[in-house]
Amino acid sequence: FQKDLDGKQNQESQMQKELDNLKDILTFEKQNLEMVIYDCDKFSSLCNEKDVKLNAALQRSEA
Repeated sequence: FQKDLDGKQNQESQMQKELDNLKDILTFEKQNLEMVIYDCDKFSSLCNEKDVKLNAALQRSEA
């Protein structure tokens, strides 16, 4: 009986370590996703800014 209990406790300990590792990986990936979203927003803003300038230049050239 004690052997089974020790085996189950060892298995539970290993599963807890794996769960903690997966939580760490998830946290890291969430941080990566936040950085990608930030970069995407930044590039989108830059594109919009360039688009406004391009349209203004086109309007001036047509006038």
